[in-house]
Amino acid sequence: MHMRILKAFSGASMLAMAAVCAPVAMAQGAADAPRVLSTQTGTIAFGDEMASQTLDIRRSENGVVVDVIPIGTEWDPVIMLKDPATGATIVEDDDGGNGLASQVVLGPEVSGTLELQVRSMSGATMGGQVPSQFVVIMREFMPIEINATDIAIGSSTPGSLPASGTQFFAFSGVAGQSVEIAVNADNDAFDPNIALFTAMAAGRGDPLAENDDGQDTLNSFLSFVFPQTGEYVLRVSEIGDAGGGFTVELKAGPEVSGPEALRPIGIGETREMALANTGDGEPAALIALSDAAKRAIRGGRGQLVVTLRGANGQVDPVLAAGFLTPIGFASQAEDDDGGDELDSRLELDVSAMREGDWLDNFRLAPRAYNEGVYALELTVE
Repeated sequence: MHMRILKAFSGASMLAMAAVCAPVAMAQGAADAPRVLSTQTGTIAFGDEMASQTLDIRRSENGVVVDVIPIGTEWDPVIMLKDPATGATIVEDDDGGNGLASQVVLGPEVSGTLELQVRSMSGATMGGQVPSQFVVIMREFMPIEINATDIAIGSSTPGSLPASGTQFFAFSGVAGQSVEIAVNADNDAFDPNIALFTAMAAGRGDPLAENDDGQDTLNSFLSFVFPQTGEYVLRVSEIGDAGGGFTVELKAGPEVSGPEALRPIGIGETREMALANTGDGEPAALIALSDAAKRAIRGGRGQLVVTLRGANGQVDPVLAAGFLTPIGFASQAEDDDGGDELDSRLELDVSAMREGDWLDNFRLAPRAYNEGVYALELTVE
């Protein structure tokens, strides 16, 4: 078993607050306090939807933390950092800092001039109220050291926690790759809880995914798709204070289906596919009807019955049907659990779609509530 020391983000929002409230105390603080690079204030005026400021990001060895802290009134800032040259959003956040404060961490590769946009979660400031005021603090990224045990995908390793303890495990992931993480306790008294972080964020409370009591047991299970290539850290803790031994197992998850599985589907056809959770309820795939299916509908077929099944009774699918529009997919019908057990089922009257380009723009949108990659079976009858 190989142990290594990882440098991760230290949650220092309270230090940022101290910089606002007591700058002299900060100057006299400990030598390892994060160095404040700049501080500026801002206001969202009456009736405005946002405030915009320019930030000069200087290259830093460990990166830069940007805190936007509301002051004066209880309001909730939402922030975006944009590239002023292209208008592209680099990062956004709400409540990533202390309390209602927003916070983003910029890696050492980010430098130059960025536009900071600050909005209120509740919308534009209304007349008769105090304007929404805030402080923007930029400070050096302050890594902390975490002792982590190396583990590779395709392997397992034992671990042990004292009562109310925590243990970390480090491994590498490739963008688009899926992984299944299981932590199984050695005895029934120990209830493990797991949380997955990027290596940089392993010291703060914003996991990429977490689980307690996966797969109908007290053990923990996660299925996850890596958003980017890099180092990841798994934190194992417990619910309760019994402590105990456990085994961490990392397995390669199923591969996401390619274009062949997502080709147009015909009437009387059943299609198996593996899809990845996209978050925010967005469709995991959009599947058109085949040319033969469209000819059958234009020739007089008036109804389709579409069923979406999950694998092994562990996947909870959701099925939507709708149309492609210039601004994206517009759902017209949706079902969850309308079929057998967790299956989804839609009975669609398609007779009104015979004219114009309705059938050409028609799409079935399968997804599931499960995290990571999941297996589905789509049937059109």
